[in-house]
Amino acid sequence: MQRLVGRKRVLVLVGISIASAALTVGMVEVVGRFFFTPMLVRYSENQALRLQLAKPKDLGIASLYVPHHYYLFSTRPSYRSADGKVRHNSLGCRAEEVSVEKPAGVYRIVALGGSTTYSTLVRENEGIFTYKLEKALNAWASKAGLRRTFEVLNCGVPGYTSAEALARYIFSLSEYRADLVMVQLGINDALPRGLSHISRDYREFSKTWETFDPGSDLWFTRRLLRTARNRFTDSVWTQGINFVVRHPFWIPKPGQVTVAGDGGNSAWIFGSNMRYLIRLASGDGARALLLTEHLVVDKASDWRTMPPGRGRFTLEHNALLETIARQERTLFLDLQQELCACKEMMPDGRHLNEEGESQKARLILEYLRREWASPGGRPSPGGPA
Repeated sequence: MQRLVGRKRVLVLVGISIASAALTVGMVEVVGRFFFTPMLVRYSENQALRLQLAKPKDLGIASLYVPHHYYLFSTRPSYRSADGKVRHNSLGCRAEEVSVEKPAGVYRIVALGGSTTYSTLVRENEGIFTYKLEKALNAWASKAGLRRTFEVLNCGVPGYTSAEALARYIFSLSEYRADLVMVQLGINDALPRGLSHISRDYREFSKTWETFDPGSDLWFTRRLLRTARNRFTDSVWTQGINFVVRHPFWIPKPGQVTVAGDGGNSAWIFGSNMRYLIRLASGDGARALLLTEHLVVDKASDWRTMPPGRGRFTLEHNALLETIARQERTLFLDLQQELCACKEMMPDGRHLNEEGESQKARLILEYLRREWASPGGRPSPGGPA
C-alpha cells in the first residue's frame, strides 16, 4: 500500500514538473511573441539578432546565398534586404534589373570578383563603387555628348575564388554580352595555397553545399534557441559562407599545413583560371580590365620577402595579374598602389568603406577615360551604337 502511495506521489511530482515546464515554455512563447519581439525590433541595434528573432524569413547574411549545381553557391537572385538597401537582380548581381539582351546604344560593364567586388562593408547599393562608377560615366557621357549610356553591373560574390567566378561567367554572366569585364580576384585564391596539395578544381578546399536552415519557424522559443546557437557556435553567421562550402581549412588536420601555408603551392591555378576568363570574355566581344586586390600593407612591401600567408599570396597574385595583362594584351589597374592602404578606408584590412568605394570608382573612371582617349584605346564608347 505504501509503495502504491509512493508511486502516485512520484507520478504527481513528475506531472507537476512537466506541467510547470510546459507552462514556463508557454509563458516564454507568449511573452516573446507578443511583447519581446516588438520591443526587440524597436530598440535593438543588432540587426542580425532582430532578423533572426523577429523576421526569420529574412536573415541578412544567411539569406544572401543559394547553392548552385555547378559553382557551389551564388548570391540569391532578386534578393531584397529587410530595409531594401541591399538589392540583387534576377541573376543575383548587386545591381538593378536590366534586360539580358543589351539594348542599342548601351555600353555594358560587368564586374566579377569576391567580397571586395561585392563591397561587403557598404550596406547600401547606392554606396558601392559600381553604382558610383555608372553614375559618373553617364554624367561624363552626357557632358561630352557621347551617343552612349552606361550600365555597370556588380556581379561579385563574397567568398568566390577564380574557379567559381570562371564557372559563373560561363554559365550565367556571359549572357549579358558585356563590352568590358572588370575582374578583381586573388585574395580568396590565397587561402587554398595554405593546403598541402591543391587540384585544379580546388576540391581539397571546396565541398558540396551543406544545407543550413535559416528558419521560418513561428515558434518564438525555437527561434530563440537557434539564435543562441548561431551566435555562439560555428554557423554561416560566425564563419560566413566558408562554413557552408569549404572544408574547415581554419582547423589544421594531420598532414596539412596551416592556413598561412608554406608556399609549396604555386599560383599557376589562379593564373590559368584568369587567362581562361580573359579569353572567354574576348570571345564574347568584351575586353577585360584586371583590378588588383587591396590590402592594408606597406606599398613598398615585396611579396617575395614576406612570410607565407594570405597577405603574401594575395600580393603575389596581384603581381601575376600585371604579367597576365601584359601577355594577354588586356587592361590592368593596380588598385593596391593607387588606393590608400589605410584603416581609414579599409577598416578590416581589405574591404573598403563608402569613402574607399568612392575613390575606387574615381580611379576606374579616370583609367577608362585615359584608355579610351589614347590612340590605341579600344573601343571608344562614343562611337555609333
